[in-house]
Amino acid sequence: MKEAPGKTLDDVKAFFLQSSGPPLFTSAGGVVGVGPGQTAYQQLALSPGKYVFLCFFPDPTKGNQPHALEGMVKEITIS
Repeated sequence: MKEAPGKTLDDVKAFFLQSSGPPLFTSAGGVVGVGPGQTAYQQLALSPGKYVFLCFFPDPTKGNQPHALEGMVKEITIS
């Protein structure tokens, strides 16, 4: 997802924990449904800006909370 202008990774994380107000990002695509031992590739044409990659797959060892809440989050900048 592409961060809204002036927003940070911490803003996006807080949005997902509170789920209130308008989204602080726009969707940029993603991959779902990858199973154990499988590989998936996603080709993206990203415009300049800050992007956040989050994993929403559930962790069955931790009450099915999304991996993103365990730190599987990465912010990148496209210039």
